[in-house]
Amino acid sequence: MVSHGSIESQIQATGHRLFDAIGRNRPSFFQGSRITAPLLDACLADPEFKRQLLQFVDVYPTLDDKQELYQHLTEYFPNGNGSSHQPALLDLAIKTAGRFGSFGKGVASFAVEQSIKTFSRQFILAATPQQALPKIKRLNSQGYGTILDLLGEAAVSESETAAYQKLYLESLDTLANDIPQNATNFESAPTIQISVKPTSLYSSASPLSFDHTVKNIVEKLLPICQRAKELGALVAIDMESRQYKNLTIEIFKRLRSSSQLADWPHLCLVLQAYLKETSDDVDTLLVWAKDQGQTLNIRLVKGAYWEFECAYASQHNWPIPVWQKKQDTDFHFERLTQKLLQNHEHVYYACASHNIRSIAATMEWARHYETPPDRYEFQALYGMAEPIRASLLEQTSRIRLYCPVGDVIPGMAYLVRRLLENTSNDSFLRQRFADQQSSQSLLSPPRSPVPATPPKRSTDFQNSPLPDFTKPQVRDQLPQAIAHLRACLNSAPETPLLIGSEQIRTSDTFDSLNPNAPNERIATVSIAQEEHIAKAIQAAKKASGSWAKLSFAQRTDLLKSAAAKMSERLWELSALQVLETGKQWSEALGDVAEAIDFLNYYAQQALRFDTPSDCGKTLGESNQLHYRPRGIATVIAPWNFPLAISCGMTAAALVTGNPVLYKPSSQSARIGYEFVRLMLEAGFPPGALNYLPGSGQIVGNALANHPEISTIAFTGSRAVGMRLIQSAANPPPDAREIKRVICEMGGKNAILIDSDADLDEAIPAILYSAFGYQGQKCSACSRLIVLESIYSHFVKRFKSAVAKIRVGPAEDPRNDLGAVIDASAQRKILEYIEIGKDEASLLYQSEAPEYGYFVPLTVFEKAHPNHRLAQEEIFGPVLSIVKAPDFETAIKYANDTPYALTGGLFSRSPQHIALAREKFDVGNLYINRGITGAMVERHPFGGHKFSGLGTKAGGPDYLLQFLNTKSISENTIRHGFVG
Repeated sequence: MVSHGSIESQIQATGHRLFDAIGRNRPSFFQGSRITAPLLDACLADPEFKRQLLQFVDVYPTLDDKQELYQHLTEYFPNGNGSSHQPALLDLAIKTAGRFGSFGKGVASFAVEQSIKTFSRQFILAATPQQALPKIKRLNSQGYGTILDLLGEAAVSESETAAYQKLYLESLDTLANDIPQNATNFESAPTIQISVKPTSLYSSASPLSFDHTVKNIVEKLLPICQRAKELGALVAIDMESRQYKNLTIEIFKRLRSSSQLADWPHLCLVLQAYLKETSDDVDTLLVWAKDQGQTLNIRLVKGAYWEFECAYASQHNWPIPVWQKKQDTDFHFERLTQKLLQNHEHVYYACASHNIRSIAATMEWARHYETPPDRYEFQALYGMAEPIRASLLEQTSRIRLYCPVGDVIPGMAYLVRRLLENTSNDSFLRQRFADQQSSQSLLSPPRSPVPATPPKRSTDFQNSPLPDFTKPQVRDQLPQAIAHLRACLNSAPETPLLIGSEQIRTSDTFDSLNPNAPNERIATVSIAQEEHIAKAIQAAKKASGSWAKLSFAQRTDLLKSAAAKMSERLWELSALQVLETGKQWSEALGDVAEAIDFLNYYAQQALRFDTPSDCGKTLGESNQLHYRPRGIATVIAPWNFPLAISCGMTAAALVTGNPVLYKPSSQSARIGYEFVRLMLEAGFPPGALNYLPGSGQIVGNALANHPEISTIAFTGSRAVGMRLIQSAANPPPDAREIKRVICEMGGKNAILIDSDADLDEAIPAILYSAFGYQGQKCSACSRLIVLESIYSHFVKRFKSAVAKIRVGPAEDPRNDLGAVIDASAQRKILEYIEIGKDEASLLYQSEAPEYGYFVPLTVFEKAHPNHRLAQEEIFGPVLSIVKAPDFETAIKYANDTPYALTGGLFSRSPQHIALAREKFDVGNLYINRGITGAMVERHPFGGHKFSGLGTKAGGPDYLLQFLNTKSISENTIRHGFVG
């Protein structure tokens, strides 16, 4: 048996032989041309310049004329008059464009275009498979195999996925018609190979609807695989971001198990070594392959989305899924290589790496496990590591080049990744060919990752992580909770009033219904009358003294206890939202998570009020600011965020020492009841929180007008909010104070689409912002303002994208759009759709089920910015598109409504982004992302104008609204002695 020490010495020897064979040869990328070499040198020397260059390369394809290109040049490279690292040629281009008008801009445009084309030719084989044929033949004649990767825009619609499927099929035929099967001498590996991205075949791919996504992609991919089988070709299923990993593996297994492909071994699966889960995935796949009598074809890569994976996990408060250090990834790459080579009877292995250490380890472990030469190969990216690939060709004769094919415009994202990879500090190619690190250091064995010491639990606030639906055990939880809840509904649960320590059932009741199926009763709810309100006032007054005397720390403990209980009941509370308010899975879970966040965040924020604030430092004088509860608070909550907003307003009032009379929306009364029950179970004393469901006209008005109420916290419509403000401004004669009104109302929110916007990112974000939860969010996008220069192209892609949205019951995760909340909302939205038909052009309208409170998803274009469609809040899945001649006018249109709640911008112009930051008049501005889904602490939420009154929810100032402040100044001088 050969020891690991012996293997290591052989790896070292093989690695040194490879380095000797490479000699002083450098990859063409690091040699560069007169144009590209200075840019590369600047990237290596200056991280800030590299960032600017990559961002400019990213936006370049959208710059259709020389004026736009010049504008972006000056925005991205503001040091055009000469910085320490900026190439002189770039300085000259910017200066020439600035000094010589149109001619100068034309010269600069040509120079930039040539630079981009030079870069792209380095990494992109050709624009089309047909144009790639001569280069493929030349590479084949040199002994290289090839695999084609078809570059393109993200598929945001099913028409685009159909185009991709057609392109894959045509590419196979193009290659097969011109490339002979024996063009390379690879035994057991087809000459013709293409790589397929699963999400290019289904535009609504989501782990949330796992089985539906797998089914749709398999249906599109199967004909491609069947054609490849007929032609004797190979299809590689590319691995994209981690959120699609388990989907991709299941797609691979379903295809390999299908009767049509069971005897076809040339379906390849790409795996990423930087994912911590990959080792378990390999083990599972090996067991599956052995059980099924199948062979695996695995291409192992390090991984190309490291920064994205880290950011995505951080934003969701999930554990980072990738190895944090390059040497950790290298270590696991070698361990995975060992495992795959050891199982060569069941695995064909493709080692995709430019790292000499990884390559040498593959060669020696293959020799150790006696892996036949026809059971593994090496792969490299076209345009990179030419000396390494030449050496491998000489020593193994089994080196395949991964060859991107596509236009520069859709291929720009790939180009950016390659530039990033070549210039990153831990890139092997940079370390060897730019930084000239020694072969000895580059061949040192990667060490096994040291298990990270679990971090001490931070006292800082952290947002609650949402469930990770990539995990099958997580996906099963909500359907089970819905089924359990539905079984309990058969007993017709009654929802009583909760006043003090009493549960009160009244003869007057109403039924809470499932908006997707109004024949399904969720609860029978008791209705509070005026005598119940008087009783609740007395209960609150009785509790107020002892509640106010508790320290802030004591009250925060109760909030934390409630947060813990809510976390335990996550699935139950989410299931209730799905059925009672018609929320989709992600919307329901997000609402519960936000409620938990409010509890924890306000608990943390309240602690600062236990200690009086010192006001200045003056000798002989003590000055302090103390914080005191205001008194009884009324909370009037909406149905669209039935737990989160209820919890946020209520928790803020309670933690600051104020008893609460809570009126939920009638459409979400059962959720409100479960919320209050949970708070009482957490330890809030009787009378501190009282539950009073009923009509707004009776209960809402009585609570708002009662002289004992000190504070009103309201979220809802503009009409009701204005009545509350007017009522507070005219106190009755027996009132002892002016009520404070905290009022969150509506919005007519716009997203601006700049001429250089990334539509691959913008369109999915707009769809969710406009139609998530049927557009029933005060933050939802109801206006799109699109610059004229991009209008036609945008509308064409957007119309195709919106057509993919599925309408149906919210409890089915396959559906994107459910029913609106009730019949009244349904009528109002349908009326606005008729108004829209008179005011604008109908671009798209979906079908709507006849049962339930469904309305058709509707998009209008050519809307006038001052018409009702673009001015009035609709609160449903209705979107209007407005054309703007220029960016300044677009901002003017956006601001020209009575509301100022949320707004969004998709732009890659630093100047326009800066202008929007300054001039876009909204409470919450979102740049290059969706405009809904505000996170507690990260996105304090609230607007102005007619969108609201008060400070932002989920922000550091919110609790102050529930407090009175008392300034105490004491003279500490006693007969000349300063105390």
